Amino acid sequence: MHQLSHILKYKVISGIKLKLEPRWNTVMKNLASVVVFDGFAIGAYFFSYNLTSYLIEEARIGQFLLHRFLSMFLFVFFITISLGNILVSYSTLFKSPEARFLFTQPVSHFKIFLIKFLDNFFYSSTTFFLMGFAVIAGYGAYFGHPWYFYPLMMFGVFIPFMLLAACVAVIVLLLVIRFTEYVNVKHLAAFFVIGYLGVVYVFFHSVSPVALVNNVLEHYPDVDQYFTGFDPWFLKYLPSHWLAELLYWSVQGSSQYVLLNAGLLLLCVGGIFGGAMMVGRRMYYQSWLLTINKRETRPSTKRNLTSGIIDLYADSIFPRSISVLLKRDLIRFLREPGQWVHFVLMLLLVTVFLFSVSSLEVEFNDPFLMTVVYLVIFLFNAFLVAAIALRFVYPMMSMEGEALWSVRSAPLNMLRIYLIKGITATTILLVIAQVLTYVTVVSMYSNYPLILFSMMAQLMSVLTIVGLNLGLGSYFAQYNEKNPIRIASSQGASLTFLVVLLYLIFMVSLYTPFITGYFEQVLIFSRSPAGWMIVPLLLSGAITIMLAGTATLLGVRAVSRDV
Repeated sequence: MHQLSHILKYKVISGIKLKLEPRWNTVMKNLASVVVFDGFAIGAYFFSYNLTSYLIEEARIGQFLLHRFLSMFLFVFFITISLGNILVSYSTLFKSPEARFLFTQPVSHFKIFLIKFLDNFFYSSTTFFLMGFAVIAGYGAYFGHPWYFYPLMMFGVFIPFMLLAACVAVIVLLLVIRFTEYVNVKHLAAFFVIGYLGVVYVFFHSVSPVALVNNVLEHYPDVDQYFTGFDPWFLKYLPSHWLAELLYWSVQGSSQYVLLNAGLLLLCVGGIFGGAMMVGRRMYYQSWLLTINKRETRPSTKRNLTSGIIDLYADSIFPRSISVLLKRDLIRFLREPGQWVHFVLMLLLVTVFLFSVSSLEVEFNDPFLMTVVYLVIFLFNAFLVAAIALRFVYPMMSMEGEALWSVRSAPLNMLRIYLIKGITATTILLVIAQVLTYVTVVSMYSNYPLILFSMMAQLMSVLTIVGLNLGLGSYFAQYNEKNPIRIASSQGASLTFLVVLLYLIFMVSLYTPFITGYFEQVLIFSRSPAGWMIVPLLLSGAITIMLAGTATLLGVRAVSRDV
């Protein structure tokens, strides 16, 4: 126990000292983190309060439906935390230099597992905790809960709920790694992805939010009854349901049911945590050795480079120096399971979103409402692109790692390397953004001038988002960090996300009068005004050149300087 407390104590001290390092970029990253997290927390609080108020007072769906929707949200939240912990845990438990160092010390394997598990949990869950606290605060403020509701809810229920998701994640990860001894890792990864998506599909297919709403609203205005007969049989066994039930009965003032659901949740957390510790005690060291053996028994580099579709020696339509760099980045991406699995999951979520939106048919006759809906769609699409860029574009230069010296020593211009990364990222994100834009705008508005404007506006936003993420990601590069997800969760990434968010808000404000004027002309005068999109697109292009150009200059200078 003394060993464990000693290591954890100095991990906390080193973390605090790194955060308080008196350097300009460190101070900027700390300030940016405070602004970003505080801004999102305040926004989440008011969103939660106003949404609860609207659903209860305006939509009048009743408290039962409200908390069933909350149960669905908590289920998705649980899956998201679990997936996030799996992706980060692999690097934290098996690839981190600290784990390798601790294995050389007189520290038991189980203590190393516990230290890295807690490290991973607190690193992965801090943002979720802050956002969750803000949402619970808005919800509790609407229903007028007393002050002690919030600490009890967050520390007694919400953190154990997140810990439960992390424990499930680490159990799944250790089992998957152990099975790689018998099954191909790609097949296991595919099974893992399909399994998680299958769970989500079965859940929403069985729960059926639309059917639930229709069943409850048949009893209108008596929507505050407890319609538990509409719940599928398995719902009462899910931790997300227990948490939603706890909140429901806290509003009803029934303390016995609050304690019952809290007890079920804490009992489940205790059992799963004990199971995770038992699995870690028995499997962690063997799994760690297995990952080492897998890396040491890989085929030779020559064989890897000249086999399959990625052949560094094969001819290409590009010059040899460019072709090799493109293939090198692709090989690095595919060799990092946390990267391509995460990317596939995000693409699948985008695909589900596109299928959902394409089936909608919305008609408005109010220019203001049409403008609001259009700008919400535009902002949501841009936000999806920004989320993907933060995860995959921001870490691109950091992923060069300690081998950057070999790239710098080659007869290559760093500007060329930088631009190749930027062009590759822009091409991929532009395809995603244009598909998103076309499908969502066409489903809402069959208006070709508006579709053209939307696609041009998204082109500007993609160029700006990629420029900011690659430039600031190079300026705040962490060459000693091997986990791209941790890089995308760093303070520098928070600053980048803040700048991107401010840019998107500014662009929405810039487009609003032009879009409103366009809809007014179409609806009132039944004609499409000529040349209406020239001014906003020129202004957008100027802003793109300024922001992306400045970030590019910072990034190129950062990767070109001697360090």
